Amino acid sequence: PRLDIPPYHSGTFGKDIHTSALSHSGNTIALIIAPPNYVVTYDLVKEDIIARQKLKKNSQYHSLNISSNGKWIVFVEEEGGDDNHEETIIQIWDRQLDECRTIEMQDVGRVTALEYSPMHDVLVLGTHSGDCFVLNTRNQRWRKGPKVHDSSIRAIGFNSNGSSIAVAGSDDKLATFLIHDGEMRDPVTWKGHYNSINSVCFVPNRSLLATGGEDKALRLWDLHKRELVDILESHTDKIEHISASVSGRTLISSGSNQVIQCWNMELHQEIERLMLPTGRIRSLGVSKNNLVSCTGDDKYIRVWKIREDEFATRFS
Repeated sequence: PRLDIPPYHSGTFGKDIHTSALSHSGNTIALIIAPPNYVVTYDLVKEDIIARQKLKKNSQYHSLNISSNGKWIVFVEEEGGDDNHEETIIQIWDRQLDECRTIEMQDVGRVTALEYSPMHDVLVLGTHSGDCFVLNTRNQRWRKGPKVHDSSIRAIGFNSNGSSIAVAGSDDKLATFLIHDGEMRDPVTWKGHYNSINSVCFVPNRSLLATGGEDKALRLWDLHKRELVDILESHTDKIEHISASVSGRTLISSGSNQVIQCWNMELHQEIERLMLPTGRIRSLGVSKNNLVSCTGDDKYIRVWKIREDEFATRFS
């Protein structure tokens, strides 16, 4: 496949895009623009802004997520700069009502990772101190999960039906849990990275978990055998983002050196590489219709289509 195919969509806001999240449908992308602080929804079909919410000027915002039904956008607000916050503030933007709802969580600490479950009402949060919490956004109740990590949680990922979750940290530990009745249960710890793990991704239809981190290697884990099955060493810098196509045939990864790589999960081989003029790649996402979105330091949104057929997987 060619490596120089232009994006299916490309546009700029002229402002710094701090982070972004692609909707499950692939029709909408949410962005946090700072400064000034706004959360924005952008229609990729109409190529226009749908709505925006102005945020507090002196706060910082991160860990942006969209619920799988596309109704809610969630992100973390930080009013201070230290790592030991007594209060964690979760903002949930209801797109139908066009209003933000605030959930205040006491004595949780600084949130460093957050992921929405495919079950809509459940969030899992990881903190700077290595704790995890399951938050029900409907009744605003939360429960603390089993303690596995000794330092900051860097990545959280759900499987496709929300029954399992993977959590990784800066202590090079990887753990998987079952999610049941709002609780994290039956932790399994995996060891194989040599440094911080920055991203985790369940590969659909493959019983595989993919992880990437500071050691520049993409690792594949067999969820049934509970063992490492392959190490893909092609990145030349730390891996920061991993996403998979709905079929599980294709894995997309990005590093801190402006490179996006495409992998065939049947062959465990790299099949395409894109070098982008973005500076740091800040976010990477894949939708159910195989759109790949990317935002970076150059203030652009880029979207590609993954073409999966009998012979090859390619960007277009």
